[in-house]
This record gives sequence, C-alpha cells and structure tokens, in this order.
Amino acid sequence: MSVKKLKSHTFEMTHQKMLKDAVCGLPADYDTTEIINELKHFGFNPDHVSVLKNKNKKHKYATFLGYFEKVRGNTISSTSPTSGILESKFKL
Repeated sequence: MSVKKLKSHTFEMTHQKMLKDAVCGLPADYDTTEIINELKHFGFNPDHVSVLKNKNKKHKYATFLGYFEKVRGNTISSTSPTSGILESKFKL
C-alpha cells in the first residue's frame, strides 16, 4: 500500500472494540511498561499501551493510548502520581 500511496483505513468489529484511554503530558521517551505497571497498581489491566504520533515537532510531550478489554459497566477513574491524572468514565 505504501508503494502506490494507497489510502487505508482500520476497522474494528463491534464485538472486538476495546476501550481506549489517553494519558497526556509525559515525555515522548517515557517507558510504556512503567505506564502499564502504574495502571495495574490502581487495579486496571491494560492490554497494551502505545504512543500516538506527535505531528508537532516543537512539543516534547507525547500522548500515550491505553487499550482495555470491554466489560459491561466498566468505569475507569483514578489519579496516579507517575502518570499524572487519568480520568475517564466508560459506561456501556
């Protein structure tokens, strides 16, 4: 696809969609395993954490995206000294 510059689009089936939560304000080189460990410390079990691409090269901070398994009635709300403030409410 990249050779011919074709446009692509990702698609998730409804039953396979995961909850996503953004963690902002951390340096771009911050270790994702530390974010996962911090979330586990607060009782969350992220599937994985990825770094979102920062298009603004002047900004030295990155946004990390955590992926969580969907569970009916899932609510995420916590405060962490390492990852700053993580506040998201998920209601299915």
